[in-house]
Amino acid sequence: MKGTEKNSHQRYDYVVYQRMRHILMSYRNLWRGSSSQKYEWGELASDIEAFCDIELPKNSLENFVRGWYEKSGKGKESAYEPEASSTQRFQKFSIPQNDRVEAIISFLTDQSSKGWFCNKEQLLEPPKLQAPFFLQEYLNYSEISKRCLVPEQFKGSYQSCYDGTEPSEDKEIPKCLSLHILESIGNGAVIVDLVQSNSYSHGNRTVSLEPIDDESELYSGWAVLSSEENLFVYTKHHRTDRNEFYLSLGFDNKIYSGSPPDALLLLKHDFPEDRISIESESDEPDLINVVKEDLLDKLFLLRRNSV
Repeated sequence: MKGTEKNSHQRYDYVVYQRMRHILMSYRNLWRGSSSQKYEWGELASDIEAFCDIELPKNSLENFVRGWYEKSGKGKESAYEPEASSTQRFQKFSIPQNDRVEAIISFLTDQSSKGWFCNKEQLLEPPKLQAPFFLQEYLNYSEISKRCLVPEQFKGSYQSCYDGTEPSEDKEIPKCLSLHILESIGNGAVIVDLVQSNSYSHGNRTVSLEPIDDESELYSGWAVLSSEENLFVYTKHHRTDRNEFYLSLGFDNKIYSGSPPDALLLLKHDFPEDRISIESESDEPDLINVVKEDLLDKLFLLRRNSV
């Protein structure tokens, strides 16, 4: 859960501190699970002190890793919902002084330390480079997880097609989707760019339903392929960092003859459905029906652009 940081002299990005927290929490839990004795935050702080010859108070380490919770008063801004009207709890973290942060990094990255987990470059490397590799490894780590396809076979530009449906008061036409599957970044992952606009392909011409803003809806990210040959596409908006996820539901079978597919069917997902309050079993069909209707608006048939 993303909280707020308290330190005006942060040396590293938020994601590096989060990665350090996860490793320290896992390290402590591993030692607690492998020993009959409790391994508390004070013992972990002492191990870091002994290895790095630096003072690291127990509270400083625990507040950095676990943080603490504070309540937002009624009508006040919340860390989750800026205009929330009810009291909510949100998480905050402290960040130790820079010399203590460097001591923790040394404890986790020095191979002579019993806390060694990875090298420093891996710890500090941006997540956009690590995430696809780790996911690809997890999805295809077994010898029996063999697949016929590789992500590079999907390389090319694809665009969703406007079917002539007219918008109405209760139904909007989904935005056009342009997907560009670019070069491989190794280990079975590919870079993607994705653009959403109000312009649609219709036959050999382009139909513009509304004026297109100067700021295009540009997303970028990566795609990996599972051993079941499901294509997972993860993207972030360039300006807002909003996440959008796409899952392949089908593609034409010419790809198995070595040619790129002429068509991809993708399901888009961004936010969960939260418009229905489930107070009894009788409400459950309403939620299912709303989600079904929503999913139909998030299906995109993309056709490959000719080169």
